Amino acid sequence: MAAVSDIGRYLVETIASLYLIIVVLRGILQASGADFYNPISQFIARATNPPLLVLRKVIPAGRRFDASIVVWRCLFKGLACQGFWCWRALCRPAF
Repeated sequence: MAAVSDIGRYLVETIASLYLIIVVLRGILQASGADFYNPISQFIARATNPPLLVLRKVIPAGRRFDASIVVWRCLFKGLACQGFWCWRALCRPAF
């Protein structure tokens, strides 16, 4: 049972890390003024757009710097770390 839990935790951590990389790439692309007609840029924009639309209602975007990307990255990282901590506490073997 511990092996299945470790595999699941590893998959969730990997997916969360990849999503964080995509969020950071979105910030870099937006700050550099990249062309969002590129298919890779479109994927990054579509993957990060739903939570950023909600945050942009609260946090206004600047010209070249979008603070909502930084806030979303911090929130997601905090939630991911908290989730990993809870997962370890719940899936710990009882000896």
